[in-house]
Amino acid sequence: MKLKGMYLLHPHIRGAWTEMYFTIRATEEGFLVTKPCRAAPYDLATDHRGRFRRVQVKSTICQRDNS
Repeated sequence: MKLKGMYLLHPHIRGAWTEMYFTIRATEEGFLVTKPCRAAPYDLATDHRGRFRRVQVKSTICQRDNS
């Protein structure tokens, strides 16, 4: 599936789009998603059934083989 965000070439804009996309998908799957308000070593955090997880979101526009 081709996603519109794949064509955002500026890394900061692409990163912000990727975090928003992750937030939408995680929320659809029943996760609570939060973004730290201060500098943290992770981008987002999720809470699902009482389990808190830190999330570092990554994206790329490079395609290699079948990846």
